[in-house]
Amino acid sequence: LKFEELIIKLAKHQGGYVTRDNVKELLNLSDNQAYRILRKLADRDQLYLIGKGRNARYELVKKHD
Repeated sequence: LKFEELIIKLAKHQGGYVTRDNVKELLNLSDNQAYRILRKLADRDQLYLIGKGRNARYELVKKHD
């Protein structure tokens, strides 16, 4: 699985959100690597950022059919 897929799975497992620290721990990444992947998912409208700094989290975007 790709990192992006693992992050989406983790977010679903955690009730719809993930933090940068979650991603760093799960994938053994640096702060910057985790940020870039989360940013990419946000740019693709799969996650959206809520908050700033230590309290920031990324929530799954709800798809409407």
